[in-house]
Amino acid sequence: MKQEKPIFEGVSRTILFNLSGHGHFDISAYEKYFENNLPDHELTTAEVEDAISKIEVPV
Repeated sequence: MKQEKPIFEGVSRTILFNLSGHGHFDISAYEKYFENNLPDHELTTAEVEDAISKIEVPV
């Protein structure tokens, strides 16, 4: 991969790359998606409130 010189001198550039997971579970999900076989699940208010209550907010 060739790195190009920045257009404007003195401007730093950032390359962001995200690699997550190993793909094993993704393949199954993609297969189900393309087979139109994913269940619809709408979260209840209780499920949303429970999830929100578990978020840790730093002070």
